[in-house]
Amino acid sequence: PWNSPQTTYITNAGNVNVTINSINNSAPGTFTVEYMQNIGGVPSNVSFPFTLQPGKQIYINVRYKANGSGTLTVFTNLGGPYTVSLVGSTM
Repeated sequence: PWNSPQTTYITNAGNVNVTINSINNSAPGTFTVEYMQNIGGVPSNVSFPFTLQPGKQIYINVRYKANGSGTLTVFTNLGGPYTVSLVGSTM
């Protein structure tokens, strides 16, 4: 079974729009990833490409079902790629 989600955020702290073209999960058998935004207090799924306006954020729920590691790689119009390391442990 998948464990409870751990959440991380991508926030646009700049003053121009950022286009997130894609986010790749290097270990889909170990980790499942859900990309969400909050619109008026209501969570909704994000699909890519996605424009992140200044001061806004998306949140990423990551669940794992086995011991292992992986990487989320974020590709944007402003450079990168940017990476987030993932480690899951069922201990």
